Amino acid sequence: MATMLGNAVESLVRDEVSRWVSHTLKREADIQIIDDLADIFEIISDRDRDDVTVVAWTEFDEMDCNKFYEFIEDLNTANGGLWIEGQHPDGERADLFDTYDGHVADDYALIFIHNVLTIGD
Repeated sequence: MATMLGNAVESLVRDEVSRWVSHTLKREADIQIIDDLADIFEIISDRDRDDVTVVAWTEFDEMDCNKFYEFIEDLNTANGGLWIEGQHPDGERADLFDTYDGHVADDYALIFIHNVLTIGD
């Protein structure tokens, strides 16, 4: 899942998402950076992945924030065992993302995926 970002920008995105996860969630998570939203289906279908995955979608301007939130809701409805929440740069911040403030945060949408079937394993 390569992105069209340069290596330096992708490294910055990965670093700021990792710091937010560590600070806010007090845990580690798998960080994925994608430019094609269709890649999300591959990520969520991998039930053996880490219990928390945070995806930075760099081509968020392909979808307005209302359609993005509808997409997230559809993902939640169709994928039992997952809790998915998203943050579009043009949308209102959900409680989960209230503390998120990265240097290039306006350049990508965030998708938080929690595999709730792994709780207590």
